[in-house]
Amino acid sequence: KIRLFNINDKEFIKVWKAHDGGIRSLTFNPHLETNGLILSTGFEYHINIFATDLSLDDAYKGKLEGHFAPVVSVTFLSDSYMCASVDEDAVVKIWDTRIRQCLQSISCDKKNIVVNRLLYMKKYNRFVIYGSKMIFYDPKYTESEINRQTREQSAINYPIQCEFNNYYMQFYVSTMKDLRIYSAVNGQLVSVFKKFIEQERFDNADTKIRTFCFDYRHRLI
Repeated sequence: KIRLFNINDKEFIKVWKAHDGGIRSLTFNPHLETNGLILSTGFEYHINIFATDLSLDDAYKGKLEGHFAPVVSVTFLSDSYMCASVDEDAVVKIWDTRIRQCLQSISCDKKNIVVNRLLYMKKYNRFVIYGSKMIFYDPKYTESEINRQTREQSAINYPIQCEFNNYYMQFYVSTMKDLRIYSAVNGQLVSVFKKFIEQERFDNADTKIRTFCFDYRHRLI
């Protein structure tokens, strides 16, 4: 749970149930929205967004979804709406919290790294992930580096099928690993479904999704 306190009066204000299995990372940016934004990570594949405005009962603002492993840490980049997160596979993602979309994904070339935290160094405009190793990232990248870093990830997670759902008015996009649902109204990511395949039932651990279809009412897949 996340508990909000008034430091001046030393009073408890509000509690939010953020994650089922505990909270691993918490970051706050007081310069955004009315009174600031809070990002939290647990042991899930997403990041929760809370706004500490006057309507604390409606503080939950949505999720940042797109990681393929549990998210370890998240931090805001300077005083902007941009944030960076890292998962257990050492994949770093850059987000825009205004539109709740991933702008860039960076895969780590180093193997067997255990990630504990992601830290932003405002003075040097760099961020670092650290645990069993320390890896520094500089926003002043070259185009060739980005292509190399994202090629492996995109080769696995590229869309293989896209269908429009007439009942929910949404786009369903599948990769070989998951199914993503996008709103036809604003284009935002609504939900991500993972773990369709129970791997222990198959001899081949690399079993992948190939296709999907709707029922005649467009309410089941």
